[in-house]
Amino acid sequence: MTSPTDTPREAVQRLLDGTHGVKALEWTDELRDADLRGSATIEAASILGVYQVWGDGSWQNGIKFFIGHGNLQDGKNAAQADYTVRILSALTFDPTAYLKSMDEIERLRDALQAVVDEVRNVASASYIREPVLAKAMATLSTDTGGGKL
Repeated sequence: MTSPTDTPREAVQRLLDGTHGVKALEWTDELRDADLRGSATIEAASILGVYQVWGDGSWQNGIKFFIGHGNLQDGKNAAQADYTVRILSALTFDPTAYLKSMDEIERLRDALQAVVDEVRNVASASYIREPVLAKAMATLSTDTGGGKL
C-alpha cells in the first residue's frame, strides 16, 4: 500500500513493483455453510463483484469459476491477483512513461542545479576577490609611496 509520505515517483514505482496501493480484498471472517460441492466458502465483496473461495482453493470472481488445486489461502491469493490485475487494467496512465518523464525532469533539474551552483561560485569568488584585490592594491600603493604599479 502506498504511504502518505511517498513521493509521486515512489508511489508509481510501488505500482510497478507490485507493492502498489490496490486495496486488499476483505474476506468474511467465517466460512459459509457447505455448498453442493461439500465445501465451505468465504467471500469478499468488491467494486468488481463478489469473490468466493472454497476450501480446496477453487474460486470465482462473479464472472468465471476457477478450479483450485490447493487450499483456501491459495484460492484467496489467486482471487486477490485477479482483482489487482483487473483494477490496474483500468488505469488511464502508463506508469513506465510517467517514470521516464520523471527521469527527464530529474536530469534537467540536476543540470540546472549545476548551472546555478557554478553561477554562485563565480559570483561568490568575484565578490571575495574584489575587496581582497582592492585591499592588496591599496597596500601596494602605500608600500610604493602611492605610486602606480
